Amino acid sequence: ALSHRNALPISTNFISSRHPLLRASQPSPFHSASNPILKQKTRSLNPVIARGLHLNLTSVESNQRNNPIPTVASEAHISRPPSIDLKLGQIYHGFRVVEIAPVEEYHMVLYKMVHDRTGAQYLHISRDDNDNAFCISFRTPVHDSTGVAHILEHTTLCGSQKYPVRDPFFLLLRRSLKTFMNAMTGADYTMYPFSTQNTKDYYNLLNVYLDSCFFPNLRKLDFLQEGHRLEFESPSDSTTPLKYKGVVYNEMKGAMSDISSFFADRLQSHLLPSASCTYHYN
Repeated sequence: ALSHRNALPISTNFISSRHPLLRASQPSPFHSASNPILKQKTRSLNPVIARGLHLNLTSVESNQRNNPIPTVASEAHISRPPSIDLKLGQIYHGFRVVEIAPVEEYHMVLYKMVHDRTGAQYLHISRDDNDNAFCISFRTPVHDSTGVAHILEHTTLCGSQKYPVRDPFFLLLRRSLKTFMNAMTGADYTMYPFSTQNTKDYYNLLNVYLDSCFFPNLRKLDFLQEGHRLEFESPSDSTTPLKYKGVVYNEMKGAMSDISSFFADRLQSHLLPSASCTYHYN
């Protein structure tokens, strides 16, 4: 992951909610839990975090190369790690604690950390909660309405260097004990969040998500499947008319046929008319 840092925006950070700081048996320090919907508090903590650019530069070792898509362990792995107690200026796994902000309304503490070597920012949410949540996000501003960011969100999850199977994301949906698992694209960001109450499942999901985000295969056939393509109306009959097909194409066709979505899109375009403004585009 670190080898990709030169291709990323200057200001980068990532978000999760908690990790068992003192649990030496875990392969990664980033074990998280809780609800990351904290726009007001994060906005006051640091406007960069509030704008949604969250980037994780950690990695997790995997011993499951022969069985690319990992399976979850038993329910016995469900645990509630102890609350962490980091101090300002403390360095943990290369990350320096630069801000600490208690959020009494949600019974949690926010820790903002910066990686000394890369400058990557990390927002850790410590809360006594069974759920372990993680979100890796990228700033993806666009300059037209071709849907490139949305298409890349989909193709990123169509197999990676360590998990070259077809659609690992959908395989995990059936084999994980996740409480939430998705990917989504906004006007200026793309995010990949998940949560689970199972410790083993958490690290499996983290491993697949990070490998997918940093080492995706991005094959042409994946683009044709997820993006858009021309296809005969009846695939077996070349005399039938050509039609546009594609997962993202059909998603957006459905979304923009909804009157409320259409109105919101047009309203945003008129409120932000500048051609250089990413919020002007779909």
